[in-house]
Amino acid sequence: MRTLIALENGNCTHCHNALLARLRSIAAVRNVQSDFASGCLVVDHDTDPDALISMVTASGRGIYIAANGEPEMVAVDGHHADGCPVANGRSHGHVT
Repeated sequence: MRTLIALENGNCTHCHNALLARLRSIAAVRNVQSDFASGCLVVDHDTDPDALISMVTASGRGIYIAANGEPEMVAVDGHHADGCPVANGRSHGHVT
């Protein structure tokens, strides 16, 4: 199965790479592609897509600059995406 995941607030490259490593360590995940600029992931897997999205939301982080100029870590909001530039032109959330 293929799941496209949009990442809201996923603007930290270090955090993004850590998230990719975590996804790739899951036995049921066969492949992960990422387009950091558009904030999306393409995950080929043999597991529940909602469980993957929950894991992304629970462990993904981004950076927010507070009003006082200090950076703060914020949670990434992962959700099903309609398309992703690295999904070989596919424009839907799941491919079986």
